[in-house]
Amino acid sequence: MKVLLFPTCLVDHIKPKIGFDTVRILEYFGIDVDVPEHPSCCGQIAFNVGYWKQAKEMALSWLDVYDREGYDYIVAPSGSCVHMVRENFPVLFENDPDVLERVERMRKKLFEIVEFLTQVLKVEEIPSKFQGTVTYHASCHYLRGLGVKEPPKRFLLKIPGANFVPMELEETCCGFGGLFSVKFPYVSYRMAERKVESIKETGAEYLTSSDLSCLMNLGGVLSRLHINVKPIHIVEILAEDLGNGKD
Repeated sequence: MKVLLFPTCLVDHIKPKIGFDTVRILEYFGIDVDVPEHPSCCGQIAFNVGYWKQAKEMALSWLDVYDREGYDYIVAPSGSCVHMVRENFPVLFENDPDVLERVERMRKKLFEIVEFLTQVLKVEEIPSKFQGTVTYHASCHYLRGLGVKEPPKRFLLKIPGANFVPMELEETCCGFGGLFSVKFPYVSYRMAERKVESIKETGAEYLTSSDLSCLMNLGGVLSRLHINVKPIHIVEILAEDLGNGKD
């Protein structure tokens, strides 16, 4: 099986370790992984703020990079970006049947990493080890857009050393929303602050999620309020000491 990695902009430019860890996990399960030399943005931010002309240009660029023969699947460490391609590309190109045909083909091949592990590879647990108490934030696009709810938590519950503690506001928005946090900073901050209060109540040492954007937003508020909880992407936990956990 051959997979093309869609690293996403934030992972590629801000925390590439998440991309490397995604590759490590896929290769552990026998997947042949390639990474595009010049990855493309999916255009999500432009789409969300109404710049659909620019979003279409970016979406076409994404299709040119990732619509390649010889790859069975495309995998990304982000529920948000996968949601953009699956749910919003058809909206952008609804009046362009030629491009829409390409979009439909790509929608079937594109998966978020946990989705891919559970739905395609039928993996039930990851043989990794992680030390620490972890709580989980369900990002909006991942939970409500892709409908992924239990699989990340099932993985966490089976990792030796990872003490998973649910938070009361697990499914509540963190307040980021891309440029929403820029246009409405006070509303965004209060939403994040409320979420952080729920995180603090768990007593967790780590906060994990499928989307780096949410983790960055919450991590900023945690730091500002001097709350000692470390944001960590779900992929980083799954890749920790990979191969040395339960087989």
